[in-house]
Amino acid sequence: MRSPPTLGLALAACAALACCSNPGNGGTGGQTGGATTGGGTTRGGTTRGGSGGALGQLGAGCGADSDCASGTCLQQIIGGYCSAPCAENSPCTVDGGTCVEPLPGQFACGLACTVDADCGRSGFGCDPTCKVCVPSPLEGQVSCAPSYAGGGGRLPDGGVCGTLPPAGSASWSASVSPSESDATLAEAEGAAVAGDAGTVVLAFMVTLDGGGQNEIGVATTVDDGAHFTLATPLQTQDPLLYDPSLATDSTGHFYCAFGGGNGTTQGHVYVASSTDGLTWSTPTSIESPKDILSVAGENGGGIDKPFVAVNPVSNEPNTVFTSFSGGYGGPGPYQIRIVGGTSAQTSQADLQLDIDGTRAAGRDLPNLAFDLNGFGYAVWAETTDEEQMIDDQATGTAINGSLNSSIYFAWIPLDADGLPDPPSGNTRVSAATDDVVFDVPRVAVTPVGDSIFVAYVVGNDSATDIALAVGASGGVSFAAPVIVNDDPGCATHFHPALSFDGAGNLWVSWIDNRDGDGRVYYAVSQDRGKTFSPSAPLSDAPFYFTTLYDVPAWIGGYQSLVYGNGELYSVWSGAVNGTTSQDAAHVYFQKTSAP
Repeated sequence: MRSPPTLGLALAACAALACCSNPGNGGTGGQTGGATTGGGTTRGGTTRGGSGGALGQLGAGCGADSDCASGTCLQQIIGGYCSAPCAENSPCTVDGGTCVEPLPGQFACGLACTVDADCGRSGFGCDPTCKVCVPSPLEGQVSCAPSYAGGGGRLPDGGVCGTLPPAGSASWSASVSPSESDATLAEAEGAAVAGDAGTVVLAFMVTLDGGGQNEIGVATTVDDGAHFTLATPLQTQDPLLYDPSLATDSTGHFYCAFGGGNGTTQGHVYVASSTDGLTWSTPTSIESPKDILSVAGENGGGIDKPFVAVNPVSNEPNTVFTSFSGGYGGPGPYQIRIVGGTSAQTSQADLQLDIDGTRAAGRDLPNLAFDLNGFGYAVWAETTDEEQMIDDQATGTAINGSLNSSIYFAWIPLDADGLPDPPSGNTRVSAATDDVVFDVPRVAVTPVGDSIFVAYVVGNDSATDIALAVGASGGVSFAAPVIVNDDPGCATHFHPALSFDGAGNLWVSWIDNRDGDGRVYYAVSQDRGKTFSPSAPLSDAPFYFTTLYDVPAWIGGYQSLVYGNGELYSVWSGAVNGTTSQDAAHVYFQKTSAP
């Protein structure tokens, strides 16, 4: 999820000084590394001499605030970290400190440095960019204060390189926010599904005011978006709920799948159902013991990115998700799994999809589609460098494509009863020369399954693009990808979504900051992905743009584009007209007529 995998995981990552700002903002003495104080000389938080030697100085280990001369101990960092208060764009009140942002919107002093030796603490080094002492695994991974351009373009994630293009051929409705509430800190990760006769259901992650707890909000319209009704939010015993997705079957039942956890122990995959989108069943955990991975000596483990789709043959929901052991971004193992039904006692197949042979990789962010014959098509991202999973998603360092990352595909056959069978293998979708960004890939398939379309993100820390690869029946091979956006090598484009309209045209939408503001863009292909119309803005208002994990201004891990009732529906999140990371994001809905 640059989408952090979960809200809790992202906060934990940022708490480890993975999000820093105001680089080079030295303390009041303007010194770097060591600083002279009245109690002696501090170097790397180790007090040498002076009457204050009993208390830890800036950067020293600690277990409580009382252990630190400053009276502030960041206990989120392993071993603790003596700090001091500071504020955005204000210097530390302690000499030798740099103001950093361990949690979005919360600032603290870190020990300034120029070389690792300045830290003087085992397991810590000097980040070469932020120039602050951090745990050694985070050296080179921290994110410093970005540059701003226009109304919120953020570097080094591409930044401004163009102007707002004209509107495209589609006429999109004015945006409405069915989720907006002063009682919440942020709303993000919008999903949508279209029912019959003007019914559209939205689901989104709601971070309650004060943070530390999420629920899944649901909004339903029965008059094609003219009015929305908010259902009772979906809640479980887990305080952190995230990554909702939606599907509907041929009888008009709706299904909402999402992940849950408490930030430390193993997570769950939940599914709730509804006959009208207004009243929902109690969410049920559908994973079985074999879906939860654990490794001796490791704590936790978890679930990420559930995505639900209905098999039209069995008329049952199937949910793909990632299961991992230990901490996210660690050595794994990781599995991409699929479970059918709406309870842990389901009779549907419970399968591992990443039949990877000798591939050693971290993997996540699965997506799923079915053709009308009931065959399944799954895609996901994987990397041989697990740190890339954190860089591109959770801690919010500049998104940066890598040859170590790739997109893989599995074709899911059916058994004699029409239930999923294990795939015979996996196919690499992305080209070997693609610098793949570890972002959510999306898959769409023609009704008869003769063509498969996979959208994903490629690029580097100065620009990213939306790539589309097309595969033939069965997905045994994919053609070289084409770039969907019409400004390749410029700005940031990420979080793609795919949908066919009723005439078989392929629509792609994505997040874009080419003019400095955050907007949703779209392009249309009438020749099965060979060429696309010029990129055009879809969203009718700009929003604060950053690929970093920022609460409350976070734009979420994805946006949605779905077809139904002769229209295309777009659901996205952002802090509309926001200019800072403290402007709250909400979920927005727009539509356009389509053949």
